[in-house]
Amino acid sequence: MTLRTYIMQQSASLPLISGDFDPNPGRDAIRVTSPSLVKNAQTSGSKYGLKRDYAGDLYVLDFTFTDLVPDSKYGSGIILKGTGDTFMSGVNVDLGEDKGEWGGYGSTNWDGITVDGPGLFALEDSSVHHFADGGIDSKADTTQINRFVSLWPGHRSLRFWETGPHVIANSIIDNSIGSIIWCKFKGMKIYVFNSLFNGLPVISQNSIETDDDGMPEIIYLETAAEAEALMHPGFGSIGTARPGAVVPPVEPPIDPPGDSDLEAQVAANTSAIAELTLRLVNAESQGAENKAAIEALILRLDAAVAAYTT
Repeated sequence: MTLRTYIMQQSASLPLISGDFDPNPGRDAIRVTSPSLVKNAQTSGSKYGLKRDYAGDLYVLDFTFTDLVPDSKYGSGIILKGTGDTFMSGVNVDLGEDKGEWGGYGSTNWDGITVDGPGLFALEDSSVHHFADGGIDSKADTTQINRFVSLWPGHRSLRFWETGPHVIANSIIDNSIGSIIWCKFKGMKIYVFNSLFNGLPVISQNSIETDDDGMPEIIYLETAAEAEALMHPGFGSIGTARPGAVVPPVEPPIDPPGDSDLEAQVAANTSAIAELTLRLVNAESQGAENKAAIEALILRLDAAVAAYTT
């Protein structure tokens, strides 16, 4: 059982929403008003790519949104209004690089996914990129994500408004400028299994924010079985495989640096080798192709360091 299988089973008798949907600048591209299955749907160029506007459960399989076109400070690839549980697999949201710069709540309150009501939010095999405010901004009672990727340095990668508990499993989340996690209250419980945050298996304290005077309680789980016991049974066996992360190519400069730049260049390349080596260790469970790409980058950096020191 995977969440994808569960969605197919539970939504078999529901109306199907599918296909390519025209852009609708400043408005909703797809507005869902009753329990449905959104499957193999694509759209772009709207204020909201997909909007749930009813009380009830929603199922989504393979939805893509690109190019946010808002008419105000608000906008989101997916926005979930009303109460109800939401189950999503194969969702990819990219607001567009020009929408990914945080300018404040008065102008760029633009999220990848916005969960505006109570219930369960369950997400698997999905990604969010180029968000200004929140990658996932969730007011769900409990948020559970498995194999999620977000590599964009927006304001806050994950926002949790309710006490949870929340679960992050087998995910890769990088944010070098903003926060990885924001919590409304101190003491909120967040369970983490087999995930990387800025390349590390733990979330650094300077990547965590709360509106309260304190920190959330983050519990790092050692086995998939521990995570599965906390998650909706629809996830089934979550395994230990993370999605493959795209590592930007690292090119040595064409001309060797001058003597004054030598020490800084060698230090930078050595640091890059260390970071990629850590990713290589974690790539063992991500497939040979991803591992081979990282190995190739390490060899190139090794050669660059050798060139600058001889």
